[in-house]
Amino acid sequence: MSGKKADAYLEGVEKNTFDKTKLSLNAGDRDKLSIAYSDIDTTGQNVKWSSDNDDVVSVDIAGNITAYKSGKAMVTAKLGDAEADCEVTVRPIKKVSIPSKVQKIGKNAFYGCSGLKYLTVKTKKLTSKIVGKGAFKKLNKKAKIKVPKSKLKLYAKILKR
Repeated sequence: MSGKKADAYLEGVEKNTFDKTKLSLNAGDRDKLSIAYSDIDTTGQNVKWSSDNDDVVSVDIAGNITAYKSGKAMVTAKLGDAEADCEVTVRPIKKVSIPSKVQKIGKNAFYGCSGLKYLTVKTKKLTSKIVGKGAFKKLNKKAKIKVPKSKLKLYAKILKR
């Protein structure tokens, strides 16, 4: 995770401190943005956070961001008429290894990971019931996938769902 402390300017406000004005993350990473206003009374007010591309990055009411897939998004913090932005770039996942202890993979876990070039599945515990729908949809068509030999037939079906 990257991003240095920097000054950001808000319309109608002389100056505030925004901890990151640019941020670069890997898909799946999380980070937290925070903002301190110097020229407005924020007592009893809540900052409203938003992302202009929720498919790439989401942000909650506390400024916690989650990167989902490669792309760019602008995260905005608003307080009254004041506003500040952080440009977030999400790098694609290129290599994934699913360890032998993994027992479940969530819905859409790797959906749209078109930058994924290598997928290694070490676990032998996966079934179609415990791998979420769309978990492996829209992967890179040229991705090299390695699975346990004893599970080749089953995993081939799971990976196509």
